[in-house]
Amino acid sequence: MSNEATWDDGVQGAGLGLALVPLIGTFVALRYQAYGWMAIAAAAIPWPFLMRSGGQVDADGRRFRSFKGWHLRGRWFRWGRWRRVQPGDAFAVRHHKQSLMNRRGAPRAAGVEYWDLVCTRGGEERVWHAFASGSAANAAAVQLTALL
Repeated sequence: MSNEATWDDGVQGAGLGLALVPLIGTFVALRYQAYGWMAIAAAAIPWPFLMRSGGQVDADGRRFRSFKGWHLRGRWFRWGRWRRVQPGDAFAVRHHKQSLMNRRGAPRAAGVEYWDLVCTRGGEERVWHAFASGSAANAAAVQLTALL
């Protein structure tokens, strides 16, 4: 069993762009009267809207991945690129807050707030994941620093 920690961003709809594939497939199947394929494509339309994103630390493998996937019945079905933690890496969390403006420059009530998990390796900074929660980003940075 692997020693791992997972942070779910709690953001559903991480695959909204992917939702176009089954939607277009439904109309193409309808055009060619392929009703079986149309039913399959129509049944697949909600799945991209249920997709979630997050971060995962595998302490045994000394690696981190930013993932997308589904959390169904207590089990994760996810994918993403693993990044190996190397000696000399430095991890930090950068906070970003963007407010939306109207045409006259007055701020609207809505805004976007996120925290980047940044790895500095050899003087070069790379964002490994953009978290929706500051506490999750800090916890991931602490756990990754402990792997060094």
